[in-house]
Amino acid sequence: MAIVELAVITNEPAPPVRGVQPTPSPEASVSPLATADEPATATIHFEYGKDPPTADGQRALKHFATLAAKYKLIEQYGRTDDVGGKAYNDRLARRRAESVRSWLLDRGVEAEIVVRAEGLCCYLDPAPTEAARRSNRRVEARLAGPRDGLSDRNRSTYRNSNRKGA
Repeated sequence: MAIVELAVITNEPAPPVRGVQPTPSPEASVSPLATADEPATATIHFEYGKDPPTADGQRALKHFATLAAKYKLIEQYGRTDDVGGKAYNDRLARRRAESVRSWLLDRGVEAEIVVRAEGLCCYLDPAPTEAARRSNRRVEARLAGPRDGLSDRNRSTYRNSNRKGA
């Protein structure tokens, strides 16, 4: 008979191994870093029937805004869950996308922001569960086009002309 010592799970980190560099802890990423092939994206979530983002949605938006400074175009798609009628959900999807657009403009993002919205459409998860509905209440934002094509004069002209109608 042999005595075997079993490992005990603890919350303490393992002792470092001499000569081996520790692997950095993975950081939560809201969206991938932008590359020429694949622009950065963010998904901003909302509560049922609401147009201000959730706390997680606001964090995603803040991170996205820091990346947006390098781009001249942002495309946004407002979405809803499957509860309610088409007309109501279309309006709610538009309000959500406009809420995100206004938030970005108010914080100095100078890119052109194209807003599209459609309710009862384009579900990430079509299941009839609350978790699926929660994931479907969103605005998807995508950075496109490097900023160098948009001069400072064109940015401010575009921003001022769009604020009047927004």
